[in-house]
Amino acid sequence: RVRADSASLHAALMEKSQHLFGTIQPITPTVIFPLSILRVSSAGNNGAVLVGESAHAFPPIGAQGLNLGLRDVAALAQCLQVANPGSYGWAQQVSRSYAGMRAGDLGRTGTFVDTLFSSLVSESLPAQLLRTSGLWALKTMPILRRGAVSVGLGK
Repeated sequence: RVRADSASLHAALMEKSQHLFGTIQPITPTVIFPLSILRVSSAGNNGAVLVGESAHAFPPIGAQGLNLGLRDVAALAQCLQVANPGSYGWAQQVSRSYAGMRAGDLGRTGTFVDTLFSSLVSESLPAQLLRTSGLWALKTMPILRRGAVSVGLGK
């Protein structure tokens, strides 16, 4: 956490809102929480598994953190159902199969969120145009929107 300069925040709010809402003035102390992304190379290894925010932390762009965490739990439950806790090395087997099961989804979702995040913070006009065009397409094309929701749900 870093304290932000209230005057700078006020100027940024006024610029971004294009003065459409009158004067916008922060009423509480301002704090900056930098957005960041955390991804692991493997969600399971040596009998340990990472689920939810311990395996992936994304900014709230694309709203994928909760969905991904729920899919993590479902995959771990599936791996534990077929596990034989009495056998030698069962935890290592669970962690390996969980990691394999989650790798594709974590990779796809991480790439999607990272790309969207990068386009949001980019000053590049082509990146902004591409993002805006993509959002417009999602808004106006129901079939594309349904496909995006399916991907977001991990289907």
